[in-house]
Amino acid sequence: GCRESVVNYETGYLCRVHDKHEVYSAMQKMMFLCAEERELKGLSARKFMEAKFDKYSVVQDTLKMIFQK
Repeated sequence: GCRESVVNYETGYLCRVHDKHEVYSAMQKMMFLCAEERELKGLSARKFMEAKFDKYSVVQDTLKMIFQK
C-alpha cells in the first residue's frame, strides 16, 4: 500500500518492501489487538486521512506542482 497513508503503530504497521515475514508479523499484531484497539487505530487512520488528503488540500498541492514548472 501507500506508505504515506500509514502512521506507524498509530494507524497501522509499516513493513519493509518485499519482506513477507515482516508483513506476516504486522498482520499478526493487528489480528491480536483487542476490538477496542483496532477501532482506535481505525478512527486514528480516518482522522489522519481526512486531514492529509482532504479534497481542497489535494487540489491546492496539485495546482502548486503544475504551476511551479
